[in-house]
Amino acid sequence: MEEKQKYWQRPGEIEGFGQAFVVSEEQKLDWGDIFFTTALPKHLRKPHLFPNLPLPLRFNSLKTSSFIL
Repeated sequence: MEEKQKYWQRPGEIEGFGQAFVVSEEQKLDWGDIFFTTALPKHLRKPHLFPNLPLPLRFNSLKTSSFIL
């Protein structure tokens, strides 16, 4: 749980770890949390999130997103 909290979503953002689309406090939440981040273009990366990811994940994210573009 401690590791997840490092990458938790900030209020009003969908990037990070957690529930992307929580509409209300009464909403029944799914146990399937997600992790979402933007790798490219570089200026859209979240400075509190992407640089702090483990190196293998950052490297593979950049490699994959560069290939797709």
